[in-house]
Amino acid sequence: MASKFNLLEMDYTKSMKCVFFINTINRGGSEQYVYSLAKQLKEKKSAEIVIISSNGVMAEFLRECGYKVVLIPFVGINADRVSDLPIKHRLFYRNWFWLKFFYRAYLGQYVKGADFFISQQGYPTIVASALLRAVPHINIVHHILPNEYTSIYNELNINPNKFVAVSEEVRDFLASKGVYNSEVIQNPIDIPNLAQDEISESKKHNIVLLSHLHEEKRSTIESFLGFVEKADIEEYSFTVIGDISSAYASEIYTRYNHIVRFTGSLARDELLIELNHADCVIAVGRSALEALLLKKKVIMAGHIIGKNGGNFGGLLTSENITEAAYYNYSGRHAKDITSKDKIASCIQESQIISPNEIEIIVRELESRHLPNIVMNKFLSVVDDVRKEI
Repeated sequence: MASKFNLLEMDYTKSMKCVFFINTINRGGSEQYVYSLAKQLKEKKSAEIVIISSNGVMAEFLRECGYKVVLIPFVGINADRVSDLPIKHRLFYRNWFWLKFFYRAYLGQYVKGADFFISQQGYPTIVASALLRAVPHINIVHHILPNEYTSIYNELNINPNKFVAVSEEVRDFLASKGVYNSEVIQNPIDIPNLAQDEISESKKHNIVLLSHLHEEKRSTIESFLGFVEKADIEEYSFTVIGDISSAYASEIYTRYNHIVRFTGSLARDELLIELNHADCVIAVGRSALEALLLKKKVIMAGHIIGKNGGNFGGLLTSENITEAAYYNYSGRHAKDITSKDKIASCIQESQIISPNEIEIIVRELESRHLPNIVMNKFLSVVDDVRKEI
């Protein structure tokens, strides 16, 4: 007979209650992790889902899905010291002793009866830590940057019960910060069964870059566009999927919209349809995984340089998938820097990858990233934490 504390095996007499804390509820990779995990918990475990965030375009959609969405002020963290934060943000941290009572009072009704908390990013994690101490608190860390894990936690004595790293690279990053109570649970990727596209009369290879047009990603964006400028437009068509609201994006759009189709930021269903029309996708992280599971050829072209001095992971194959997974398909395992010539070379190489090679890659990814597998790993972590507190 299952222990009443075993969340994996328990026959519930009441719904499990899971509370997520996240900066924004938009369409980014960290948000998709929450949505996929929440969906599994609701469908497979009849869980009551509460999402606490500051804002986001997905709020009404999530409410329609049956989730409780609570909006409350959060502030971003992109530094390892309070003194390095913008002045406005510093006020939150300098007054945290008093602010935590506001969060406790306002959120108490929503977190009451929770079985566990799952937080992401700095400020939501700090808020979650100020609430019910007896509730297991799991913190998901997506990146090796301070907007995901910050040393400010040490200043405020923030100690989640367990950290979940989305890759081995992030796990080792946490260890370098003195955090050893972490476990690797990769991104859950939920890919619907999309109909195969009808054979098009066009013989062009559709090359898709999946990246927001933000200044910090300019090395990848401009390498891709450098390839576009030299490519044979009779052989290729080009699409860029991602936010185009910035001044930098406006400049890029004006220069290249005559040859590149810019879709802007897309809802998930629209994104998957676009990816399903691609021949080759240039992406990193979760976006790369989604394209791979749609059986597309994927080139990992990053913008953040890893410890080996590079960011261009190149064409993903069955031979390099293990190393790529360690770095969350970011390209940070590489020694090479993203450039238009390297992108061009990999696009040529992608055209000779066999369907059998793609199937091998897909099976490997499914063993780690299917949402039900990820959910069960999370519930196992929660059970382990519950025994310790």
